[in-house]
Amino acid sequence: MEADGRSASVVMPPGDGCGFVVDCWTHGIHRASGSTQELPEVAGAVRSWIQGAEPRELAARWPFLMIRAAAETREHGEEVAERWQLLHQVADRYAERWQQPDWRALVGAAFEQPRLRALSPGKSMHWFTLSRRAVPPVCSDLPSTRPLGNGRFEVAFADGRVQEVGGAAAAVEVILDALPDHAVPLPWGP
Repeated sequence: MEADGRSASVVMPPGDGCGFVVDCWTHGIHRASGSTQELPEVAGAVRSWIQGAEPRELAARWPFLMIRAAAETREHGEEVAERWQLLHQVADRYAERWQQPDWRALVGAAFEQPRLRALSPGKSMHWFTLSRRAVPPVCSDLPSTRPLGNGRFEVAFADGRVQEVGGAAAAVEVILDALPDHAVPLPWGP
């Protein structure tokens, strides 16, 4: 369901017994989510959201919903810092659960660079991405990189070129060298 820049989706994942999963979005930002077995709760929460309830109000009225961190940080202008924090958590999980330390090294090396830290980081499939915006439409003209394993990284450029390098620091250097001068954060947009 969608209206006035707000959208809500409801799914019933097969076989997991959680009932209905509800996700609430505003202009591409995931604002609230949760699950319940009760269809009237789903209908009420979706109706409240589409009619304009703010995330805190929504979660107070429909306790099965949890406010997403990005919903809070956008209100305080901290969305890029929040995205970096989340990406650090993802990198830690890759290192600890799946014995893939290259993600942690890459995120750490990128975060150390003020020019990259000002941009919004992301993870798209196996790629570390950067954008001038923290919300859609994200920019896709900046270099991206992905760990290949054993300390090797592949850097992809907007023009289609690909370069393989050894080490997270080297990947970050290649990104910095290829970063256009106009790669600065943009305002929020819609």
